[in-house]
Amino acid sequence: WTPDGKALACLAESGGSQRLSRPCGSVPAADAPVAYGPVAFSPDGATLYYGSPNTGGTLDLWAEPTAGGAARKLTSFTRDTYAPSVTRDGRVLFGTQDYRVFLAVVPAAGGPARQLTAFQSETPSWSRDGKTIAFTFGTWRRTIDDFDYPNIAQDLGTVPFAGDTPADRPTTVVRASPAEDQSLDWSPDQRWIVLHSHADGL
Repeated sequence: WTPDGKALACLAESGGSQRLSRPCGSVPAADAPVAYGPVAFSPDGATLYYGSPNTGGTLDLWAEPTAGGAARKLTSFTRDTYAPSVTRDGRVLFGTQDYRVFLAVVPAAGGPARQLTAFQSETPSWSRDGKTIAFTFGTWRRTIDDFDYPNIAQDLGTVPFAGDTPADRPTTVVRASPAEDQSLDWSPDQRWIVLHSHADGL
């Protein structure tokens, strides 16, 4: 809502993109900002804040004069900054992410852990011969989309257990589909794998 409660801004699909619609329900202009998530107005209604994608596929926070004029980019983080909220004195609150996950192994009896991967990877499982570690990896998002939540970018890979340093990528990609794949495990004879997948759109 605008501070005076007389108008509402929202998101609408237009020309294959989701853009700011002001007032809400109107067809966005061709040059309307591409935006994702909540938006917020400054206390005087002169500025609109929103998250918009950059060339790296994450969201930056922008401030745009409601009366027209160039928008200003407020943030440049390596991950999303979005969902602005503005205080009465004009301070802007927003959400961001600080997310790191990797695989490590530790002796069952206790002792120091050894890092196995240095990239986003999770849900590990041992091969039956104990030589290989399988896992889920990926950027966790294939596309930014508020209206049609996409499959998460998760694929299946392996690294050898005996590596000297943490792997910076999978040694083998077992399955990489346009859908969400995760949680690989081997059959006792290692001829088959079982996995969770959204390949059929379910």
